[in-house]
Amino acid sequence: MVNSVTSFRIVPLACFIASLICIGSTAKMDVKCGACLALVDEMDHVISRIDPKKKIQVGSFRIDPQGNQKLKEVPYARSEVYLTEQFEEVCAKMSKYAESDQGDKGKLYIRTESLDGGPVSLTKASISKDVQVKLQSACQAIVEEYEEEMIAVFKKIPSDVQKEICVNELEICPESAPESRLWAQAEAVMAGMKEKEKADQDRLEKALREEEERKKIEEEEDEEDGDDDEADVSGDEEDEEDEEEDVAEPLTEEMLKEDFVIPEATIKADPVREEL
Repeated sequence: MVNSVTSFRIVPLACFIASLICIGSTAKMDVKCGACLALVDEMDHVISRIDPKKKIQVGSFRIDPQGNQKLKEVPYARSEVYLTEQFEEVCAKMSKYAESDQGDKGKLYIRTESLDGGPVSLTKASISKDVQVKLQSACQAIVEEYEEEMIAVFKKIPSDVQKEICVNELEICPESAPESRLWAQAEAVMAGMKEKEKADQDRLEKALREEEERKKIEEEEDEEDGDDDEADVSGDEEDEEDEEEDVAEPLTEEMLKEDFVIPEATIKADPVREEL
């Protein structure tokens, strides 16, 4: 009897805990969470651009009684000096983010261009100066409050830095947030690539159409010029024929005699002849 009562009590409790887990996994993200994921992503990117072979000496330069210095070499990109410099600039990059409404998942914040400069589709996102200001303010608040904790995590080269910092260390985001944002950004990048391919194809087809139209116009102009040349040749031939018709026929001896016959009446009236 005791076992049945105990099990009766445990089952609702287990359901309640499971429901809390489900609620937590689908919790919506706010601006502060979005700013955390964005700044960590930006920091991780600038770190990845530095040659991992580049080293810097850290530690104390003082010489101990044994004549030794407590120095060690660490990757420059993960040194406190470099990370501190980057944290001073990272929040300005919030101006490159847009708000994307993901329905039940809430609002995510994605980059308006990929980290490598590639195109991003913003069909599901809206760029708002107000949102960018809120993201920047939230980013600055996070850096001011948690810079040391974040530097400590970045030094360790974590496998999932967004989850390690924003979910586990700072407890700003729900557990599902990093993956949701990752998929949203990846979807926007893939859609942006397709849009760019289509735009490039449209430009190519337009250029080909314009080239075909240009060639067609040139061919028509050439044909018109050919017709004009034929008309000129035909006109020249007609003029030559007319000139040939207008040329006088050569005079013959008979024609000359006919032209110089003196009428008999004129001969009879000539006084000189009468005197003779």
